[in-house]
Amino acid sequence: MIKDIRIYALDVNINTVEDIKLLFCGCKLDNYFNFIWDDEHPEYIISTEIIYYDDKYARLFKKFHRDDTINIFWTGESISPDLNIFDYAVVFDRNLNDGDRVFRIPSIFRYKEPFTEKIPYTGLSTKELLDSKFRFCNFIYSNPKAHENRDKLFYKLCEYKQVDSLGSHLNNVGNQTSRNASDWRMKSIMDRIPYKFSIAAENVTFFGNITEKLISCFQAQTIPIYWGDPTVSEEFNEKAFINCHSYNNLDEVLKRVKEIDQNDELWCEIVSQPWQTDFQIKSDKIQLKKYQDFLINIFSQDVKDAKRTGIGSAPTIYREYFFNKRKDKLNAYYQVLVKWMRMRLDGIYISDILKNNNCYSVAVYGIGEIGKLLIDELVNSGISVEYGIDQSAVRYKNIPVVPMSGEERVSEYDSVDVIIVTIPSVFNDIKQNLQDKTSCSIISIEDLVNNSICKKTIL
Repeated sequence: MIKDIRIYALDVNINTVEDIKLLFCGCKLDNYFNFIWDDEHPEYIISTEIIYYDDKYARLFKKFHRDDTINIFWTGESISPDLNIFDYAVVFDRNLNDGDRVFRIPSIFRYKEPFTEKIPYTGLSTKELLDSKFRFCNFIYSNPKAHENRDKLFYKLCEYKQVDSLGSHLNNVGNQTSRNASDWRMKSIMDRIPYKFSIAAENVTFFGNITEKLISCFQAQTIPIYWGDPTVSEEFNEKAFINCHSYNNLDEVLKRVKEIDQNDELWCEIVSQPWQTDFQIKSDKIQLKKYQDFLINIFSQDVKDAKRTGIGSAPTIYREYFFNKRKDKLNAYYQVLVKWMRMRLDGIYISDILKNNNCYSVAVYGIGEIGKLLIDELVNSGISVEYGIDQSAVRYKNIPVVPMSGEERVSEYDSVDVIIVTIPSVFNDIKQNLQDKTSCSIISIEDLVNNSICKKTIL
């Protein structure tokens, strides 16, 4: 008998049962289960990492997270699952194991799409293929916040010949390939076709995180220069690409690229190599069968038997923290950053607000990312950042940072006009604690970006 599965997914790109089935990567489950999209009372929830940064999906995740619901994490990024929250997880990390709760899909099944027959030149000999490659190397990225090695690889290869940056990041050709296009994967393949080489660098270095960046290069019959997963050769034939992780430094990588670029026979030999060895193909097929068994195991059990997260006092305390305090903290940071950005777009700076209130010397409480951004804005603005306060007492940009604990006072620093607290979610607690230790005025960065300081007397 086919079992009904009432299921719902939390992701902007997963809106139907058919979308969910794409996550199953070809596993044949229709003979066992009838999946029913249920956005009211689902028994199974599939969530992606979007719940961590999109407030709408975070609220939905909290709404549907119950002791009688099976929660499955399916990541598309280099994020490890929180198994205090999720019963099961589909991950990138090839080293992560937890009984029947965690599974890693081989990358070839995540990203390989049936484009090969649509791509020009696939019937050419390698020599004819080489003759069609009239450009050196491409770089197609939009994210400027990736691991620094990606940009370093770009600049290193540019020492030899120009690398065409086709995306918005480091663009040097004018026209930009957009990740937002509906057919962006196909377009990224087509854009790579004229090139002998392609930089295939991940956003992060993470064991097991091999994305479409490598596979689309294979599909375009260009030699990938790969950086990202140090264990990539476990899954793909290292003879078919340049694996940066096999070299001591980028100078050695560049030397290898030059060698191949200047030797047509060597280029043809590499580009004609199969993406995977026979052993890797066989191993991946075995893993795909195991993935099917993993999914069948989840959905074939009664919901109460399929539950894997703890039920009781300690797990409840943890989840209350996750859903409430953690969410409040992240949402507070988000609101601060949005309002701060709007101020900057309007030409208003925090230093201007401080000066309007005769505040020319400040201390910054909390030297996390928000605190560092504040210091960076105030440096050379006419506002003197005298010191920071943080549990980790280390200097930042030559500014001393003092710890704040116990009954100590920081009276030697009382001469500043104001202490700015950069942790808005717990501002009241911090302010109460500080008031016992200093006579300085204390204000939250949230008040600053709300542009609410009108008179120095409110400090």
